Amino acid sequence: MSRKSFNSVWLLVGLLWVVFLGATFFLYMNHPNGGGDFSYYYRGMQRLLNGTPLYENLAAVDYVGPPLQIQLMSPLAMLTADQAGAERLWFGINVIVLLGTLALLSRYVSQRHHRLILWTAPVFFIATYQSFLFGQVTIILFALTAGAWAAYREQRPILAGVLLAVAVWTKFYPGLLLAYFLWKREWRVVLAGAVTTFVVIGLQAAISGTDTLLYYFTHVLPELAAEGQPYLNHSNNSILGFAQKTFTEAPQVIPLLVSPALMTITRYGLLLGLGGLTLYFLSRPAIPLARTSLEKYDLEYAAVLLVALLGGSTLGLHGMLSALLPFVVLFRHRYGLTSPVRLRLKLISLMAVLLINLHYFLIIGYLLPPSDAELSALVLSLPFFGMLLIWGLVVWMLAHVSRQETPVLEVQAAV
Repeated sequence: MSRKSFNSVWLLVGLLWVVFLGATFFLYMNHPNGGGDFSYYYRGMQRLLNGTPLYENLAAVDYVGPPLQIQLMSPLAMLTADQAGAERLWFGINVIVLLGTLALLSRYVSQRHHRLILWTAPVFFIATYQSFLFGQVTIILFALTAGAWAAYREQRPILAGVLLAVAVWTKFYPGLLLAYFLWKREWRVVLAGAVTTFVVIGLQAAISGTDTLLYYFTHVLPELAAEGQPYLNHSNNSILGFAQKTFTEAPQVIPLLVSPALMTITRYGLLLGLGGLTLYFLSRPAIPLARTSLEKYDLEYAAVLLVALLGGSTLGLHGMLSALLPFVVLFRHRYGLTSPVRLRLKLISLMAVLLINLHYFLIIGYLLPPSDAELSALVLSLPFFGMLLIWGLVVWMLAHVSRQETPVLEVQAAV
């Protein structure tokens, strides 16, 4: 492809983003579900600014996340006249953060056509659209976890620890990534994360009060971890959500079988299975396809990130935006794979994305109130199966032993 034609393709990609963001912003401001999750944040901001206890007399429409998230977002309400103004400002911030994150990741993609895919794929990934549409915080989480991955690669472990600690106080699943660095004995990452955590705890207590922070830890968080949000099971694609949809009664879901025992077995069986297999392949002394320690780190980080996403109490389509990082990891190196094998990896990856995206088209109109429509738990679990496929690809790469490098290393060891 000539430079001129390649530049023309980039121009088309830019125009595609302009159309995508323009259409998404229109829906964000006019769709019945537009800014739906941001409205939870806004109510939390109003409570904070009005001096009302953050978790007092909680209703289903109230904010139940960590205090820090609302504290950091409160300037949105202070700088704007109403919720609509805050929503527009939040949308703009998310656009800047997402494009900045893609620019960061593109630095680690060497082939030009892969960079084109990286910049084009998010437009067709339903998680991107839903992150913007609902006004969710998942784009910020994607930026923090991707930034931590890149910071460690660039030998900036302290920055990696700080970014992960801040991510933990937005959603708690990135805590598993800090545990991964603890397991690797990367003490600077862990120490930076611990110091940042103490600073953040002090900040939250100073702004919202110690009682609010203690109430979150003793009441709100345990309830979320144990049950998630059962009224949102139809859109929860975590392991917990899959188990609850399949084996318990929930609004707008037809379970496969109502059995609390099977629900518990499925939940903890999958958690132990995915976590145990991931830890096993991380711990093996065998030489994986990754040819360097950094390539192996890429696969390890991606595997742990996917387990963290699936192991949390909630995982909506928008939360799957972070799966873009494992895709970058899978295809940024050749790993010594043959062309047919790489083609199969690409086809399986495409199948995973289709499973995630198909869910949205199956439920168009399904969630619009008033609606008493019901769908099968297995149909509603297509995104969960898609995420399992991505995890399986990453773990397969970790599990596959490089036959080419082993003899070389054995000879070196013998010498």
